[in-house]
Amino acid sequence: MSSKILIIDDNTDFAESIADVLKMSGYETEIASNGKEALKKIWLNKYNLILLDINMPEMSGKGFMEKLNQQKYSMPTIVVSGMDINEIKNYFFEQGAISYLKKPFNNSTLISLVKNTLNLTNRISIDKKSSDLGISVNDLIQNYHSLGIEDQEFIDDLLKIVHKHMLNNQFSVKFVSEKISYSRRQFNRKVKKYFNKTPHEVLSILRFKMIHNLIVNNDLSLSEVSEKLGFSSSYYFKKLYEKYINQS
Repeated sequence: MSSKILIIDDNTDFAESIADVLKMSGYETEIASNGKEALKKIWLNKYNLILLDINMPEMSGKGFMEKLNQQKYSMPTIVVSGMDINEIKNYFFEQGAISYLKKPFNNSTLISLVKNTLNLTNRISIDKKSSDLGISVNDLIQNYHSLGIEDQEFIDDLLKIVHKHMLNNQFSVKFVSEKISYSRRQFNRKVKKYFNKTPHEVLSILRFKMIHNLIVNNDLSLSEVSEKLGFSSSYYFKKLYEKYINQS
């Protein structure tokens, strides 16, 4: 499966030319015209690498990196700019950028840097840190801190898996139980033990609360998320959303 690269640049011609070069080398590409548009794309898709311009309308490269860090994301990013690297490198490297490519550059330099960066980061994808899943386990399980280590690890793993796959349209009890490496019977028994609800109810509550956090913090709409999830009716999605975000 080829790596997917997001190009963030307000110069459409330049962005499209980069995209063409990368496609010829076997990469998938998408383009965003500014940081704000890029953040929406990131929430709804997975990318292996970002190519980031600095000076853009609505949200600059700096604003984009700051927003990523506020949301606790790890994102392999190459800054692509005509500015002198000495003027900006400290700021962007401190924000987590991996490398810098100064405009203009030749195609072989671009491909070499992209290839090396992807190898270096081991195809890092967008994963929110587990410390900010948008849900409090204490609100769901009052005696969480009195549970044994093995029990806590199961719950922590469950939350991480739900968060990682909350926008996957294959999401189901079967899907999650397989990801956590339990048989359906074992998984159902564990979930009922801790949450005192059916596995479907628990996963729906966790999933929609995390989706709610996603929407609120990142200027997304219900219709955008509904479309991503493959719902044929945004009305039905809204009903499920309203039902589960208010449950505990």
